[in-house]
Amino acid sequence: MSPEEKRKRRNEYAKQYRLKNLEKVRKYRREYAKKWRAANPEKVLELNRKYHQLHVADGRYTPRRRAYSQWRYGLTELEFKNLLKSQNNCCAICNYPIAYDPAETEKQLTIDHCHSTGKVRGLLCRHCNSGLGQFGDSTETLAKAIQYLNKLK
Repeated sequence: MSPEEKRKRRNEYAKQYRLKNLEKVRKYRREYAKKWRAANPEKVLELNRKYHQLHVADGRYTPRRRAYSQWRYGLTELEFKNLLKSQNNCCAICNYPIAYDPAETEKQLTIDHCHSTGKVRGLLCRHCNSGLGQFGDSTETLAKAIQYLNKLK
């Protein structure tokens, strides 16, 4: 048997083993990766920087994410731009300028929607959107939070 045939045979065996022991292999890979990241923090930082440069900083990642969000919430590109324009390119809650391209500002644009109906309510910065999410979109809880903040003034 030639070395090439041995290599192909070994690769096929390894492939079959991985398919039969999928969970075991996944667990091993997760543990190995965790140990490697702990032992190589500088390399991890460098890899993260490279990923960011390739996928986020130049904007290639962002249009895909935006397109997915628009599709998910049923917005066309024109509706999205009109909504952003109607809010003066600002967050609907805090009026902080939000960028059409998230690489432009730290406060990234998110499409806020009602979780029960799926209807789009507006465009928010990620901080305001997270805040609403933390309150479970509950107006009662938000009103209590406002009362609490006013009480302490």
